[in-house]
Amino acid sequence: QRHRKNPNHPMNTQQQWIAQSPELWNIVLAGPGSGKTFTIIERAKMLKTRGVDPKSMAFVTFTNIGAAVLRRRLKETVGDVGFVGT
Repeated sequence: QRHRKNPNHPMNTQQQWIAQSPELWNIVLAGPGSGKTFTIIERAKMLKTRGVDPKSMAFVTFTNIGAAVLRRRLKETVGDVGFVGT
């Protein structure tokens, strides 16, 4: 992943749980630089491989800047999604 600070470092246990969780809804709360966006992108990719239409996915962030970054990265990896915003 070109966006990861260290692309050779595997996801930690919590990131793997979020990315692969069978739960329909997940909340990701973590500090700056912890890999939230990467983890959410991995989750969206996994859901798409399970047949979930990206246009049915919704992502809520705390800031408009965060939403813009997430929207762009999601579009690059899974295509247009239903909602990304605050």
